[in-house]
Amino acid sequence: MNLNKVIIAGRVVRDPESKTIANSASTITSFSVVTNHFYTTANKEKREESEFHNCVAFGKLADTIATYIKKGQLILVEGRLKTNSWEKDGKKHYKTDIVVESMQMGPKPAGAQSKPEVEHGPEKQGTKDAANTF
Repeated sequence: MNLNKVIIAGRVVRDPESKTIANSASTITSFSVVTNHFYTTANKEKREESEFHNCVAFGKLADTIATYIKKGQLILVEGRLKTNSWEKDGKKHYKTDIVVESMQMGPKPAGAQSKPEVEHGPEKQGTKDAANTF
């Protein structure tokens, strides 16, 4: 049996960047998420380790992320690991990304504008960030 599954929850490090894939109408959006690990050393000192995760999304999910996700926002990402390699100046380089398959948005960072109101049926209902929190 093989399994390649990643689930992380953290803050978006920078605003997502989108581009259109050549010879396609599909979008690719990349962004980074930081997660923190807290631990106590043998000397009883409290420490924090930060890990930065490169994430990439495709298609409609990429469009959604580019539209609604901003730097500082909490996000839960579910996906799979994908490692790419290339050679530059005779040296082999590697980069591992999380290919996002689904995500949940946390509340927007302080000072960010909320989503616009959306009409559903005969009455107007505003979207709520709290409904999408994890």
